[in-house]
Amino acid sequence: MDFYALQDSLQRGAHVGYSSDLVPIESRYAFLDKIGSGSYGDVWRTTRRNGSKDLYAVKRIDKRAAGTKGLRSVMGEVETMSLLSHPNIVKLEETYQDDAYLWIVMEYLPGDSLQHRLDRERVSEAEARRFVTQLLMAVEYIHDKGIVHRDLKPSNCLLSQNDLVVKISDFGLSVLAGNEQCLTTRCGTLHYMAPEILRDTHYGKPVDMWAMGVMAHVMFLGEYPFKGRTESALSREICRGYRPQDDNTHGSSSTAPKCPPLLQDFIHRLLTSDPHRRMTATEALKHPWVKAGMELSQQASLSTAHMSSASFSRLAERWRAAVLAVIAAQRLLYFYKVKRLDKLGYGDFPILRDHHYLVTGQYEPPGDSLNCSNMFHTRPMALLELVAMINTCTYLRHVDFSWNNIRSLSVIQAFLKVTMKHPSLRSIDLSHNPIPAVAGRALVRLARNPLSHVTTINVGDTGIRAETISQINSFLKEKLAPPALSHSSSVADLTSRSTSQSPGDSIFSSNSTAYGFRQKRGALQVVPRRSDGRNSRIPRLPPIARLPPVRHSDKTS
Repeated sequence: MDFYALQDSLQRGAHVGYSSDLVPIESRYAFLDKIGSGSYGDVWRTTRRNGSKDLYAVKRIDKRAAGTKGLRSVMGEVETMSLLSHPNIVKLEETYQDDAYLWIVMEYLPGDSLQHRLDRERVSEAEARRFVTQLLMAVEYIHDKGIVHRDLKPSNCLLSQNDLVVKISDFGLSVLAGNEQCLTTRCGTLHYMAPEILRDTHYGKPVDMWAMGVMAHVMFLGEYPFKGRTESALSREICRGYRPQDDNTHGSSSTAPKCPPLLQDFIHRLLTSDPHRRMTATEALKHPWVKAGMELSQQASLSTAHMSSASFSRLAERWRAAVLAVIAAQRLLYFYKVKRLDKLGYGDFPILRDHHYLVTGQYEPPGDSLNCSNMFHTRPMALLELVAMINTCTYLRHVDFSWNNIRSLSVIQAFLKVTMKHPSLRSIDLSHNPIPAVAGRALVRLARNPLSHVTTINVGDTGIRAETISQINSFLKEKLAPPALSHSSSVADLTSRSTSQSPGDSIFSSNSTAYGFRQKRGALQVVPRRSDGRNSRIPRLPPIARLPPVRHSDKTS
């Protein structure tokens, strides 16, 4: 997917008169028929002109109609979809542009949307369970990547042929939020909005799980769990909270089927007003109602295990074909990613073309030390690609980025963000680089962070100020030094021990007591005062190595 072409088009805006030097989409795709329309354009069913019979959905965006704001929205959606690859998420293939339009090529699904399927007829419990399980797996995947969809609903879910597979589409409102409850924008579809959105409080991933609860209710019962004549009335009902079907407080239709107990509990645990008590996608996949469907599938698989030898032979042939298809897919994936590196101008770096990483997403260098000194001197921005690789390796202990002409703050920030949480990295070398002085603050934060395992940072001959380097070294020394005595109970115990022993060995017993009672504390954590109210400071014992040597006269006395 040529995401950088789309990014370039956003920077140009919708100015008329631009002469595109890119390959026109009509030369590669044959447009068959129009299958839908949206705010800024329409959607076409297409096929490649290379003779392939595969079908694709192409969304055509009118640049002038979308404007800068609309293009930014499209940009966000494409950027999000370019990060995702899951069997229950519509796949983004590539993008094109010309003077007037953006063209977004996506996977084509011959079925209707899930909303059209529900409009035709109510689904059975087994079908609802199948749809919900697939959607939960997709939601779990996007949540693991820190993405919140914010507009999950049946009309944004597409079905494959025969309605066997459901896939999430339309990531126009999705946003990268990590694990924080940091979002405040009110957006989405009212019937599927969580209470925290309507209350204008901070929210995060749990809003998607609320929407999943509403969808499960609509799939099986054929109606919304909350009703209101006006938007304000509906908002009040949602904020009031969900009441199970047995309460008969939502005006359920007499023709609606009775909700099975396990499904009722599943919906109730998703439509919990408190987002902290709401099930996550992982927890929902472990719910008894979902697991019951998986057990039924396993039983069905076991019942068909007794097959004839001819059937087994056909199955073995299919398996062989599937393995060959996987190998071919890996090769295509590798060449696709290498082509992307070539477009960025980074294809000349062998370390970035690592086959195992490009295919599996896991970087496994031969040792625990990575020496890249002077390797990226001509293209320091290529280090961003290597940083992403380092993030996937769990056993690296030393990384050398010296003499790489690093002057971009974004490269330093990306590297330090990975280093901060890396499980094994102990030493980094950034020396002999024109690193800006402002990067010193981030290096200080890394040095003082107790969660970081880094104990050696080399920033010699850089733009970092001398006083900042002193701070970094000071914090690193504190990490390596044994913690000081910090608890009043330790002092009391130490005093009792020292008074009960002879003067000759009181020093050693006191020192061992201090180590027995030491506690981990942050660099800026205040030492608690004694509980007896006295204003005296807690005594600290010097390390044995710093005690003055015993004089000969003291021994004789």
